[in-house]
Amino acid sequence: MRFEFYSAGRIIFGSGVFSEIGKLSSAFGKKALIIPGKKSFRATNKFELLLYELKNNDVEYILYEGVSTEPDTETVDKAAEIGITNRVDMVIGIGGGSVIDTGKAVSGILTNKGKVSDYMEGIGKGLPISKPSLRYIAVPTTAGTGAEVTKNAVIYSREKNVKRSMRSPYLIPNIALVDPELTVNLSREQTAFSGMDALTQLIEAYVSKKAQPITSALSIYGIELAGKSLIRAYNDGGDIKAREDMILASLLSGLALANAGLGAVHGLSSSLGALSIPHGKVCAILLPIIMKENLPHDIEKFAKIGIAITKKHFNSDKSSAYAGLDYIYNLCKALGIPENLKEYNIQKNLIPEVIKNAGKSNMRANPKSFTEEELENLLEKII
Repeated sequence: MRFEFYSAGRIIFGSGVFSEIGKLSSAFGKKALIIPGKKSFRATNKFELLLYELKNNDVEYILYEGVSTEPDTETVDKAAEIGITNRVDMVIGIGGGSVIDTGKAVSGILTNKGKVSDYMEGIGKGLPISKPSLRYIAVPTTAGTGAEVTKNAVIYSREKNVKRSMRSPYLIPNIALVDPELTVNLSREQTAFSGMDALTQLIEAYVSKKAQPITSALSIYGIELAGKSLIRAYNDGGDIKAREDMILASLLSGLALANAGLGAVHGLSSSLGALSIPHGKVCAILLPIIMKENLPHDIEKFAKIGIAITKKHFNSDKSSAYAGLDYIYNLCKALGIPENLKEYNIQKNLIPEVIKNAGKSNMRANPKSFTEEELENLLEKII
């Protein structure tokens, strides 16, 4: 047996750890480029705490608020230009997966130079990241992507109309500062979509053809956490224990996917995301559909998922596996997840393009090898 495992240089987890941001930043230098999420973050006392802690630790900052829900190449290049002009010592990304991915890409460009498209897979020059990124502190405010501990940044190219990754171990943040308190203001919809993204990542990493002992252990524990706490966080956003469980599940999903990869749900969702559909929503809709297709191809692992997520034991692996699938279907209903994407009026003639742009590495790691015809039939049912 041989495997490798990548992780952030340092993970700091717990309620209230965000208050350590100033001290942690001062160890990296005197000037930070801050990339925050939605402007609503500026209205919170956490934003005031951020500025206070930086000032108290003699760290200057430049604020860049140009990140949308789907960060594109222009956004990353502009942020990097600001960082270069101001000669920053570090990057601090505070937000959801899009913000944290933007910070990763920016920190990589600040030391490797050029444009982000030069380093993105499948487009541009395809250059490798040859130098360590500028020091980066990633602070998640959603419990979904686990981007604070992964080695890729997903960026949208408007020119090519595709989402592609900039990928390297050098992009893994130096510090992942994970504070459950930063997620208590998430809306019910954000809680549902981000939570289902985390759960999808955990399940796909667990059954991935590239799974290994560490990722399997992390994934199955994360599945247990999400199984018992996602609906609680959805129903009561102030339930700090549920919020803690979900952001921990998200963190574990990031560690797992960074080392075991994902599957067909994320292969297709990355392509559908280029059509401006929320990523977590696509994952939630596709998860039970793909699970049903994958289940016969690894009944033993899906049985363990069924036991972990339902907290029950069954008479056979098949019964356990299908109980897990039923749980996911019922969870999606309880979270108000639609059964399809028909509200987006996607033209069916786009299906071949969606399949063509699906993440190839994710599709290869999936338990079942789908034919193009099978994928077309699957997508026709939900589009």
